[in-house]
Amino acid sequence: MNAADLTTVPFHGATLVAVRGDTDATTLVAMKPVSEGMRLSWQPQHRKLLGHPVLSGCIINLMMQMPGDDQAREWVFLPLNRLNFWLATIHPNKVPDEGARAKIIEYQTECADALYQHFFAKSAQAKRSRAEEEARQRIIAQTRSVNAVAGLLAEVRRCMGARIAAEAAPALLQKVGVTLSGQIVPDPMLQPDLFETSGSPNTRPN
Repeated sequence: MNAADLTTVPFHGATLVAVRGDTDATTLVAMKPVSEGMRLSWQPQHRKLLGHPVLSGCIINLMMQMPGDDQAREWVFLPLNRLNFWLATIHPNKVPDEGARAKIIEYQTECADALYQHFFAKSAQAKRSRAEEEARQRIIAQTRSVNAVAGLLAEVRRCMGARIAAEAAPALLQKVGVTLSGQIVPDPMLQPDLFETSGSPNTRPN
């Protein structure tokens, strides 16, 4: 990998560095910029990370040439979905510097969410929009099918009587995936007498 694979993300005056992945589990966050953004020395944090029984197994070391650097160096990365886990291991109350404490809390509160939003908010919105449009098209198609059935039943009633039309209605509607108690209701303008079984053609049941 090289600098072209990296993405920089501004965050409260610092520049975070990450390698974009398909998910938060494969998106990698460079840990040194995060540590230094909280005003914490990286070397002690690196040692703590190496000694952690869980996070030590999540470390990924990559030779990368960071933006502004003149050569590739080995950098420590964690998957984005492990960043909050690591941040939670830092105890602000144990940090004597008040400014550093405020930065730690700021990062613990916002950092992982900010990175996730940067990488995945647009794609998540696009997926929701596609799903909503597909659902809308299914409803439109089903409604058109129901209205077509309604028109057919109105013609059956006109030619063969209301009882035959009423008996045929459940089977025909079932073919388009709707029952008489379903939520999709045929357009009443296309089937004004669909559910009448007796009486005058212009009389509706109460």
